[in-house]
Amino acid sequence: MNTNNINTYRLTSTGEALQRQLQRQKPATSTTTIATTIATMAPPPPASTTIGTTEYADQQLQRRHANSNNNNHACGPVKLDQHGRPEQQQITKLTKWLCAIIFVLVLVVLALVLLDGPIVSLRTSRANKFLEQISQSLSANGGQQTSEAGRLLAASSDDHFMSSMPSTDSLDDNDHTDQTDSDDNSGGHDSVNQIPLPHRTRPRLTNHQHGSRTTTNKLRDPDAICMSPGCVRAAAQILNNMDNQTRPCDDFYQFACGRWIQTQVIPDEKTSLSVFSQNTADLNIKLRALIERAPRDEDPPIVGQMRNMYASCMNLSDIEARGDEPLLDVLRDLGGWPVLTSSASLGSLMSKREASSSGSSSSNTNRQQQQQLVRRTRQGQTARRTQRSRLERRQSSSDDGGDESTPPDAPTTVSTTSANTKQANWLDIIIKFRQRGFSHDMIIDLSVVPDVRNSRRYIIELDQSSLGLPDRSYYFKGMNDTTVAAYYNLMVESAVMLGASRMEARRQMLEALEFETSLAKISMPREQRRNVTRLYNKMVARDLYKLAPNIDWQRYLKSLLKDDQLDLGQDEVIVKAPNFIKQIDLLLQTTEPRIVANYMIWRIVRHSMGGLSRRWRELSHSYSTVTTGRQVEEPRWEQCLGSIDGTLGTALSAFYVKNHFNERSKAAALEMVEYIREEFLRILDEIDWMDEETRDEARLKARAIATYIGYPEELLQDELVEELYSGVKMARTNFYQNVRSLRIWSTDYAFGQLRKPNKRGDWKKHARAAVVNAYYNSLENSIEFPAGILQGAFFDSERPNYMNFGAIGYVIGHEITHGFDDRGRQFDKDGNDRNWWKPKTDARFKERAQCIIDQYGNFSLPEQNLRVNGVITQGENIADNGGIKEAYRAYRRWTKDHGREARLPGLEYSADQLFWISAANIWCGKFRPEVLKLRINSGVHSPAKFRVVGPLSNSPEFAQSFNCPAGSPMNPHKKCSVW
Repeated sequence: MNTNNINTYRLTSTGEALQRQLQRQKPATSTTTIATTIATMAPPPPASTTIGTTEYADQQLQRRHANSNNNNHACGPVKLDQHGRPEQQQITKLTKWLCAIIFVLVLVVLALVLLDGPIVSLRTSRANKFLEQISQSLSANGGQQTSEAGRLLAASSDDHFMSSMPSTDSLDDNDHTDQTDSDDNSGGHDSVNQIPLPHRTRPRLTNHQHGSRTTTNKLRDPDAICMSPGCVRAAAQILNNMDNQTRPCDDFYQFACGRWIQTQVIPDEKTSLSVFSQNTADLNIKLRALIERAPRDEDPPIVGQMRNMYASCMNLSDIEARGDEPLLDVLRDLGGWPVLTSSASLGSLMSKREASSSGSSSSNTNRQQQQQLVRRTRQGQTARRTQRSRLERRQSSSDDGGDESTPPDAPTTVSTTSANTKQANWLDIIIKFRQRGFSHDMIIDLSVVPDVRNSRRYIIELDQSSLGLPDRSYYFKGMNDTTVAAYYNLMVESAVMLGASRMEARRQMLEALEFETSLAKISMPREQRRNVTRLYNKMVARDLYKLAPNIDWQRYLKSLLKDDQLDLGQDEVIVKAPNFIKQIDLLLQTTEPRIVANYMIWRIVRHSMGGLSRRWRELSHSYSTVTTGRQVEEPRWEQCLGSIDGTLGTALSAFYVKNHFNERSKAAALEMVEYIREEFLRILDEIDWMDEETRDEARLKARAIATYIGYPEELLQDELVEELYSGVKMARTNFYQNVRSLRIWSTDYAFGQLRKPNKRGDWKKHARAAVVNAYYNSLENSIEFPAGILQGAFFDSERPNYMNFGAIGYVIGHEITHGFDDRGRQFDKDGNDRNWWKPKTDARFKERAQCIIDQYGNFSLPEQNLRVNGVITQGENIADNGGIKEAYRAYRRWTKDHGREARLPGLEYSADQLFWISAANIWCGKFRPEVLKLRINSGVHSPAKFRVVGPLSNSPEFAQSFNCPAGSPMNPHKKCSVW
């Protein structure tokens, strides 16, 4: 059905719901507040402003919130019986009058619309005049909103938690399908995402230590109803999300989010839809408007560079005109891709490309080839039986094949050339990758990171290689797994598109996949990487020759780091996976250089696809369809915005915070942080399984947690941002080259920190403001809440605090608890890896953590035949359980200081119940089966359902709030608790 019909249905169904409630309600409230309520139900007028203006952003936000406010719930009171289900009770006169008048006004609106013409005119002049009248009415009667009083659906935007910052734990995966190994303690290798983003002009990211708060102790009328625009929005949101046919004590996630899940539709270009992604989408609309608006005199130079980068990405005609040439130039520079040069020289191949560069007749054939990729993935397994058996013979029978104590068997490929030639081959290629702006981590991962034993300095770090698939476990599933088969087909099709024969491409790409499987086999499983001490193996650089004598470490380190001061006898390195370094040396000795080169160059071909012509993007999308379920490509502007948000993220955030952010959010968040911190300290005092010495250390660490809210003040200083990005020059054409130039700059910046001190609280580490996420950084012992998450469903200064404590308060508690989860507890108050736990207390912690591991390990999604990995997700699950407990206790203490708050209109839930409902609402989401599988197999967060059911079923306070019988699904007899 079209949008207008949907709006008609929403208004009609709302009227019908109110009519049903009218039988047990009587009128009594002002027409102004009733008009406010109706305003939230009416659709906004259509937007006509052109793309690229701030008005465009506002109208897009209106449209989004209007489409989500399809409230057809009755406004009757809700009281729960002993089973936790709603039951009838006597309704207050105020509520009866309220619903009666709402119903009358709905009928009036319908009459006016019907008299004016067809129902589809709801989105035109009649609705416009109606909202204008409401705005005037609110203004005349002292409404709590000014210019936006008549547009109650234009709620604030921004949200989410997940970055590539070093040693950070984030709130959510945020629909990232390419997951980083967040079990590690160090940051990205050749990425500058360690540089944070900014906020807006007025509020700043405050480094707030444990402080004081004010108490007012104003008790309010417990029967009072809040009729502010914020309260009306909040009530509508809860009703729109809720499935009141489900008992809260049976499945609270379905109860709180069931209607949202039923009514929301995942867009074809998305892999999921959630409260997080909706807030991120709202944020992106604002960012797009800023980037696309006309340049202004006050814009700093870096904004021009951002716009050039964005323009080069949006310039599809330039990208199409260049065709395959950018990639072919790189291959020629590298000496060719063996899979191509085995049957024809790269020079002749390029000549063919030049001769046919203007011919578009092959586009249909190319498109057909891309469309066939998915079919080949699912139908070509019989033809590949022989190849599959070769691969499976090379695979480990166990997912734990990378254990340090049991080196795997060597690969079967045999070289016929000398060792020196082999080593020079892969090392030459890696050095060229580094020089030309490509990733250099496909054999060994080299990075410069803070020393976890001395977090005030930077140190060289070596780790196992990255992989092309999301997790090492995929490689042991063989070609029967659709993801592995799709990946192999992607390799083959890429080679064929560049001129290789299909037969040769299949043979050589299978060899490359076998080599990659060998890399996975000698890699350490993620379950073993949660022990920080195990990953800390420090030595002088010269001792690397003892681990891997066949690698020219001096050339490797000097060439990649570009450090003339490097002294192998003095400079220290941390080797996170010593067994991998040993085994990669042997693997390189026993594998043909041609196979290694095929694999390495394949990885840069894969990384290049997004910057090349349409046929490459279609090929990449075909793979994505299999692995994530995405039906069509994301809009080009979203892709191009993402190209800025990485390396240029700090500049983008600076631009954002100068135009968007509510300073009231900062002050309120700081107050909540202190309430929640105090409750964690009280929990430390109450638990009986800690010895006093360990408890004292824990208190010191909790009090020392630094808080960063909003954005750093330095972000508003243009000269500092310009200094950070000095040397960055972007062209308005040649997107492919721009991407490579940015990578060179970002890698140089990251490696350039080696001889510098690591300053705690450095503004550049906390400058990522335009994101919907939150973080705990173990190396700084700090929590961070960027501007992007302090709005929308997470925070609203105009709604009651029981909702804010349930939403952003849950997030705050989650991040604080990360400092004391299975990994965070390994660091002390100064951010150093140090064991401050007494043996008996350490054992008791592990017992409690094991309860969480077992509980979540039994959570499953039968429809997808998936089970949660309790070990990998334990850190996030511990943080969820501790975070919601701290937030609830903090809100109860807040009410003692400030008094009880008014109820929401049309809802008879108590403040406590609304706290839990708000906490659940931030996790409402829908996921395609493919991406759900991907997230469970490679992510560190439990699925959204279990981030609600898990912590709340472990909470006695929740069971008491909803009167859940002992033994019911949400109040099991056995509960798990760490903090």
